Amino acid sequence: MKIIERMFSKKGSEVRTTKVSRDGVVDVVVYDPDPIRGGVFVVQAKRYNNVVPVSAVRDLYGSMINEGAV
Repeated sequence: MKIIERMFSKKGSEVRTTKVSRDGVVDVVVYDPDPIRGGVFVVQAKRYNNVVPVSAVRDLYGSMINEGAV
């Protein structure tokens, strides 16, 4: 997640990295104050060998709603 932190921090965004866990929660939340491209972004890093299951996408969407990123 260091690359996400470096990428967004340079643009004046606030980057919050969550605690490492295996419960499927968001790994990084980015608050970008820019009035054009800004907003709240959530990043959830996973490693899959095949198609991402629908349940993982639903979990991410729920996390987006919880963080105000939609």
